[in-house]
Amino acid sequence: RRGMSRRLEVTVQGWSALGQVWRPNEMVTVDLPIWGLEAVPLLIVSVDQSLSSRGRITQLTLAPREAYDLLPEGADNSNSDSLAGLPQEALELLQ
Repeated sequence: RRGMSRRLEVTVQGWSALGQVWRPNEMVTVDLPIWGLEAVPLLIVSVDQSLSSRGRITQLTLAPREAYDLLPEGADNSNSDSLAGLPQEALELLQ
């Protein structure tokens, strides 16, 4: 539940990167040093593309991949922390 609640929304120019259209379920590396995110791999949860006076815009919803890991049935997962590898600044940003 904790991993599912942490999301990051990023707006980027264009509908693709390096010739590939943005797609859900793909991993991207987020590099936003000003927010404490440096080379943090995140999963694309959703993609919203639009065309406006600003041009082609894509809004990506990102989350830690671990948020979508299947948990074993009957396991006590109350103390599991799938975000343990992220820096504190990144955790605060994803709240």
